[in-house]
Amino acid sequence: MNLAAGTALVLRRFAGAFVARNPSAMAGVSVVGLLAVAIGAMHGMPQQVLGHGMQALQLIGLAFTVNVGFQFLGFVLFSRLGVADALTVGLVSGNRNVTLVWVVVAPWLGGLPLVEAYLAASAFPIFMLPLVTKMLMARWPVPACAMKSLSAAMSTDTRG
Repeated sequence: MNLAAGTALVLRRFAGAFVARNPSAMAGVSVVGLLAVAIGAMHGMPQQVLGHGMQALQLIGLAFTVNVGFQFLGFVLFSRLGVADALTVGLVSGNRNVTLVWVVVAPWLGGLPLVEAYLAASAFPIFMLPLVTKMLMARWPVPACAMKSLSAAMSTDTRG
């Protein structure tokens, strides 16, 4: 986590203009990072699914339920910011909490098969629910005036 924060700080400080001009490149970097997490998360999942299919489906269902619950909580808590911002906070809330839990419990519970299986199952909503968020944002678009002010605020914000 410190590496990610440090990288973000360095990018913002020394490459902020490049990042602002190349959002697609930054999205690509994020996708590569997510793929690395997914590959690591799926360790042992094929055996779990083939050996205990119903249990794997239940864990995937639980992972979706927990993720959607955190997303809903984030959305409700930040709904005063508007639909698009609240949906974004919700998406991050659902996805990031899983990763934090994984980091915290892995040293003590990582050897237990169901813990690893649940954490691997939690990768599914991380990759699938952003499409749902995108569809919801399309349904409730941000007004053009809000986008202009947000864009202006982002381009003039030079704090580190």
